[in-house]
Amino acid sequence: MKKKIIVIEQDLLFSQAYLELSGAAAKVLCWFLVRRQLKWDKAADDYRCTNNGKIVFPYREAEERFRLLKNKFTRALDDLIKKGFLDINHHGGGVLRDPTTYFISERWREYGSANFIKKSRSTKNTRKTGFQKTKKPEEKTVESTKVVPLKRRKTSGS
Repeated sequence: MKKKIIVIEQDLLFSQAYLELSGAAAKVLCWFLVRRQLKWDKAADDYRCTNNGKIVFPYREAEERFRLLKNKFTRALDDLIKKGFLDINHHGGGVLRDPTTYFISERWREYGSANFIKKSRSTKNTRKTGFQKTKKPEEKTVESTKVVPLKRRKTSGS
């Protein structure tokens, strides 16, 4: 059986961003790194991730396999995105069985500097699913209504 390895560079482990991660976020990061598919790139003399942007880690798996409750997993994802380890490629919808896909990001390298690009997990419902606040129809006011006088018909008896 082929052994699976996880590659974590020392710069990551000793970075300010990693040292400030919560315990759950550090574990979740490792579980994300295991999901990478790495190929050796001879030209770059380094590993290259071939599935970046396509990495999936469902909430259900976090809860069932790793016993990480939904709110704790959510906080870990928020921490990883905030500190530059993950970016969301596609916001999925669990009810629709449309998985969220993630990038393993290198933004953590600039964490704490003026060059750091801040990101957060969007909670906006961009897919317009579920209950939505609907716009009320525009109410007509007296000022906005044009008054048209009625013409009286002449009757034969008058």
